[in-house]
Amino acid sequence: MTLRDGVTIYVDVFRPVGTEKVPVLVAWSPYGKSQGTTPGVMGIFATVGLDNATVSGLAKFEGPDPAYWCAQGYAVCNPDPRGIAESEGRQRHVRAGRRRRTAMTSSSGSQFRSGRTPRWG
Repeated sequence: MTLRDGVTIYVDVFRPVGTEKVPVLVAWSPYGKSQGTTPGVMGIFATVGLDNATVSGLAKFEGPDPAYWCAQGYAVCNPDPRGIAESEGRQRHVRAGRRRRTAMTSSSGSQFRSGRTPRWG
């Protein structure tokens, strides 16, 4: 996805089956969009007494599990914010609100977005 200033960030989008427009959960965090299946993250669940089978392995660290939320009628958008992993730019937590708004308003393809975008994180 290209932000207003031309910087490209990378986004994983999970959506329910079908063509209906749905609300999109945007899981904005500095942890990267693909960290949910790494051995270190999967091992965290055991420390609190949960089996790894509790989650699908599709979720990013501390993000919504797409397997659950897509079944509830939501799409899940997991961006790598500016400067995280392969996304371009320099990571800055100050003034992140404008970039989040850009991601939420243009994210994940308006062809299926209902216009309702709850934030996560």
